[in-house]
Amino acid sequence: MNRYILLYNPVSWRGHLDSWTGLFARNLRRRGHEVLLLTQNPGAADGEGMTVLPWTADFRPLSVRVASRARDYLRDFLRRHGAGMPIAVPGPEMSPFVRRRKAFFGAVVPPLYAVVESLFPRFFQPGETEGPRLAPPCSVADRIVRALRGTTRKPDLIILLYLDMYDMTEDAWVRYESVCPTPWVGVRFDPPADPCRDGFCRIGSCRGAFFLDEGAAQRYAALFGDKHFSFLPDVTDTRPPASPTAIETEVRRRSAGRKIVFMGGTIGGQKDLATWYALIRAADRGRFFFVQAGEIIEGTLTEADRAARAAVMQDPPENLFTLTEFLPDEAEFNALIRASDIIYAVYRDFRHSSNMLAKAACFERPLLVSSRFVMGERVRRYSLGLTVAEGAVGEMTEALDALAKGPVVPYDFSGYRSDFSEERFADALDACVERCAGRE
Repeated sequence: MNRYILLYNPVSWRGHLDSWTGLFARNLRRRGHEVLLLTQNPGAADGEGMTVLPWTADFRPLSVRVASRARDYLRDFLRRHGAGMPIAVPGPEMSPFVRRRKAFFGAVVPPLYAVVESLFPRFFQPGETEGPRLAPPCSVADRIVRALRGTTRKPDLIILLYLDMYDMTEDAWVRYESVCPTPWVGVRFDPPADPCRDGFCRIGSCRGAFFLDEGAAQRYAALFGDKHFSFLPDVTDTRPPASPTAIETEVRRRSAGRKIVFMGGTIGGQKDLATWYALIRAADRGRFFFVQAGEIIEGTLTEADRAARAAVMQDPPENLFTLTEFLPDEAEFNALIRASDIIYAVYRDFRHSSNMLAKAACFERPLLVSSRFVMGERVRRYSLGLTVAEGAVGEMTEALDALAKGPVVPYDFSGYRSDFSEERFADALDACVERCAGRE
């Protein structure tokens, strides 16, 4: 039975959530379902045959909208001045009037901020894209309800693509359900070891969740048998450009025949830049050329990461090519993997899957990953490359030498592609919709 599925992506132009939106939309449509798309970047999903809902729709009365904007302004003002953010601190380049004004607010607002935050903590809850704190799920519910007021098509099921960015307390999801009672499932990238910590599991409108780790799906299913918890193969968009891109050509030219080692994606603390740069310094410059591509999330880096990055910026190694902005075209990102010889993914304390496994298997490039957790287990199971201890630079240089010489054991890229195929991805989606859409 065909269903209307609302696909909700809260994050665009960062990481691979846009490409995942496209994968979900494409495979839902392939199985005959109608897709209602709610995202800031509908172009990433190839919107043909879909209903694109307005991201910023607001059908509330004018008085309510004005009051809401006034509240947001007051919250932002108190947060900036009360927390002493840089924008609120007087500077020598400012006019005397501005300096006096900021100094006055800096003295008066902090006590007021402390009182309001202690008495009304929910007033300072961030929106979906604000700050490092977890966003309230009710912000999702409110956006969905407002967007649906402009269409006669109502979803049988909502798929929330990134549960990890939201407050996981049960009370937070009760508030979500009070605003938007439509059945839903979500994608949980990094679940806790104890499923009971995820409050959404106890909410009636929640029909289940997808996990990229088979073990996590089994743990949740054992505790919450009335929900549909399933493993979702970590597939990705692996379509390359038809011809070499300018960046790909430049990387090949700069490498000058050396083995190209690629590290890319959203670069936060989990990528362990300190070890990555130490490896570049330690590796044979005559044999290896390193490529780093992706947006750097400064707030998540460790002090060691920042220090190492500052040293590299001050004295860039000749055998390093860096691209520090997000690549909106997934094909251009894939072109860099196509140009590479080895994929580096020795992440720091990274417990879950990565789409680098699928990309490496597609382009048949060996991986170097941490020996721990899901990635290490899959690389060993499918013989996709080598695993090493995190932070062990000496071990990594030896592993690069080994990978550059060729496999000791034949790689099973085809086996990984078979088990983590887009067809199996579509099967998992279809089974979820069949069980969860419209179920009372």
